Amino acid sequence: KRIRARVKKLTPPIINYCDKTTLVELAFLLKHAAIVITNDTAAMHMAAVQGTRTICVTSGSHAFRFNHYPENFNNWLRFIFPPQMEALKKTGQFTQYASDYKNNIPIHSITAARVCAAADELLQDAKE
Repeated sequence: KRIRARVKKLTPPIINYCDKTTLVELAFLLKHAAIVITNDTAAMHMAAVQGTRTICVTSGSHAFRFNHYPENFNNWLRFIFPPQMEALKKTGQFTQYASDYKNNIPIHSITAARVCAAADELLQDAKE
């Protein structure tokens, strides 16, 4: 309910463009978005490389499997992992486990509150 109320107050409002754009139109929308919240898809990568504030909600399976983003991308890119994967990051086992590609950690353990907190942080950084 809290998130729904926050979304209704946004100006401009959140608009769902799923299945309504071409790839070229998507690139334009991502470039001009205030923030993009998505799962680990091409849209996440397209937004991130354009410098758009981006939140990627992901289970962590195959995270960073091919390469890492440059350090300066931390200014506008956040990955939200399930708590189990966050715990692995603290032990140094995250990359090893994520590269397995077969982890069964459920993405639904990521709360909307965590995503909202990351969005608030990115949007606040933009104001400063």
